[in-house]
Amino acid sequence: MPARAQSPLIGNLLIVAVAVVLLATLSVGVFTYTSMLGDEPPSVSIDTSVSATSVELVHASGESIPVDESSVVFDFPDTQLEVPLSVLALETGTDDGEFTAGEVYRYPHGVEDGTVEVRLVHDPSGAVVDELERRVTSGENVLADFESRSLSNYAGGQSSSGSASVSDGGRTVTLTGSQWKYIDYPYEMTGQTMLTFEFRSDAQGDIHGIGLTRTTSQAPNRVVRVYGTQNWGSNVSTATSEPYYDGSGEWVRYEIPLGQLYQIDADYLVVVMDCDATTAVASGTDDGRCVSRDGNTPTATSYFRNIQIEEADG
Repeated sequence: MPARAQSPLIGNLLIVAVAVVLLATLSVGVFTYTSMLGDEPPSVSIDTSVSATSVELVHASGESIPVDESSVVFDFPDTQLEVPLSVLALETGTDDGEFTAGEVYRYPHGVEDGTVEVRLVHDPSGAVVDELERRVTSGENVLADFESRSLSNYAGGQSSSGSASVSDGGRTVTLTGSQWKYIDYPYEMTGQTMLTFEFRSDAQGDIHGIGLTRTTSQAPNRVVRVYGTQNWGSNVSTATSEPYYDGSGEWVRYEIPLGQLYQIDADYLVVVMDCDATTAVASGTDDGRCVSRDGNTPTATSYFRNIQIEEADG
C-alpha cells in the first residue's frame, strides 16, 4: 500500500517533465523560425556595371543593405576573389554602415582582356542580390556608351515625337514616341559578330529595333526588330532563334548572331522606336496608327541597355 501512495506524485512529476520538454522544443522552434525570417534577403535593385578599369555597384532603389552583411564575388580570367563590400571604395554616399539608394561602390578589376563576372551576396541568407558578366577587350569595355558619344537623329525626319534619354552612365537609352537614333560606332563585322543587349517595353509601337549600318538613311535590312506591329526590318524570331518580345514589361536579354544576317564595315549603331502619330504608315492597328497613344500623342516606349558588340569565340 505505501508503494501505491507514491504513484500520483511520480505521475505528476512525469507530466511536468514532458511539459518542460515540449516548452523547450517549442521555444527552439520559434527561435529557429524567427532566425529564418531574419535571413531573408533585402528587396533591392542594384545596378552593376563594368568599365575599362573598374566594377561599379549602384544602389538604384529599395531597402538598405547592411555593409557588414554583404560580400562581393569577382570571377576574373585567372582567379576568383571574394571580399566584404566594405573593401570597395565608397564613391558616392555616407559611410554609415548601410548601402542605401543613390550610393555607389567601386572596385578596380585590372583586367585587360577577358571576362569579368560580379556577384553581390547577402551573407546571412546566401542570396545573390545582383550579378553581371561582361567582356573587357584590350583594356576597353565593349559596351556601347551612349553618354560619351553624341546621340543623333537617324533616317531624316523619323524622330517626330516623344523623347530620347540616356541613363546609367551611358548604358541605357530610353526612347518614347517616334525616335530613331544613332551613335558613331565603327565596327568591322565578320561572320562571328554578336550583338547582345537587354530590352524591355511598357507599350508596343510600330517598330522597336536595333542594328549596325553604314549610312544614316533608312536601311531596314540592317535593323533587327524585337517588338512592334509593323513589318519593317528583320523579325528577330524568324531571322534568329531569339524570341519576339512578349510585352511583359520585364527586361529580356538578346544574343543575336548579327554576322550571320549581314557583314559590313559599320559606321553607326542605330536604335529605332517608331510610333506614328498619323495614318501615313500602316501599323497593323484598326485605324492605321500606333495603338500605344494618349489621344494624338504616341506613348510607346523602348528601353535598350548593356548593348555589346563582339566576336563570338570560335
